[in-house]
Amino acid sequence: MTRFEHYRRELQLSQQQVASLMHISRRTYGKYERGQAAPTQRFLMEFSRALHIPPESLGACGSSLHQPVMPVSPEEEEVLLLYRRLDSSGKSFILRTLAAEDTLCREHPELMTEEDR
Repeated sequence: MTRFEHYRRELQLSQQQVASLMHISRRTYGKYERGQAAPTQRFLMEFSRALHIPPESLGACGSSLHQPVMPVSPEEEEVLLLYRRLDSSGKSFILRTLAAEDTLCREHPELMTEEDR
């Protein structure tokens, strides 16, 4: 399963629905999803915009886009779904909090519990 198919299925959208959101034909979208066409930078930006996916999650143009996606745990799925429901202010707060926690843990590993290591 490609990243494009993964994200489309995760959002429970058909190829036609994604193609309509991107203002392209279903046939054209299907070629990208099946790896029969190399995605352009424009396609990547439109895909990320249409599905509200951060562009960086798709990688650089042409890199690893047709390789399988790492499995996501149920907890990660829940976090992602909750995050996507937030407005931009809430998302910004979550990202700042995670960045601060990450910095703290890297600078002070002694504060981490055994489970967190």
